Amino acid sequence: MEYLLIIAFAIGLFLFLLSWLRVIIAGFVHHFLTGVVAIFPVINVLVLPSVWHQVYGWVMAGFIGLLLAIATWFAGADNQVYQYAQQAGIQFPTAKTDAVVTGDLPSHQETEAVKSSNSIPQTSAKPLTTVTNGSNQAPQPLTAGKELPKTALFSMSYKAVEPQQLAEYQGQYIRLMQKDRRQYEGKLLGTEADSLRIERRVNGGLVEHKVSFADIISSEVMTRE
Repeated sequence: MEYLLIIAFAIGLFLFLLSWLRVIIAGFVHHFLTGVVAIFPVINVLVLPSVWHQVYGWVMAGFIGLLLAIATWFAGADNQVYQYAQQAGIQFPTAKTDAVVTGDLPSHQETEAVKSSNSIPQTSAKPLTTVTNGSNQAPQPLTAGKELPKTALFSMSYKAVEPQQLAEYQGQYIRLMQKDRRQYEGKLLGTEADSLRIERRVNGGLVEHKVSFADIISSEVMTRE
């Protein structure tokens, strides 16, 4: 199979080159300038209309040969061509490989490094103070942390008080129950003779509300236990 590929590639290439040569000869027969143009690839198609009646058969054969050469080249004929070329002593250009950088320095660089280290001026002999790096010391043991309590330290709850005693809890949060079963919670702002004022949060805003003592049936104050 390999020999068939290389033979087919050679036949296709031969037909293409032969047809090209035939077009060049026909171009010079027609006119000198036409022959010169026919030598150069790609632009030689400009002379085909002038000599087509003489070379149309050769052009078709060369086109078929070109397709055959391309097909066999990609089918594996290229490997055979490279192999035969190497056996004949023909060297193809290869990409340059980058030198691998290693950790070792060249000998001349090592010599320069040694000379540089030896050329350091000697200072007056003085006792050197050894500095101990703190990072080399053994780490200090961490102190044991205090265990958090498993229960809350305190809780907030409401404690029942008499409505008349609410004046003592001004500024604290209270909860009131009126006779109509409506319940109010808020901050106690102050008391008067027959009523009290609380500040409630309604729809994200603070609203001051006045409640009469006569309407209160129970009252509670928020305390910490």
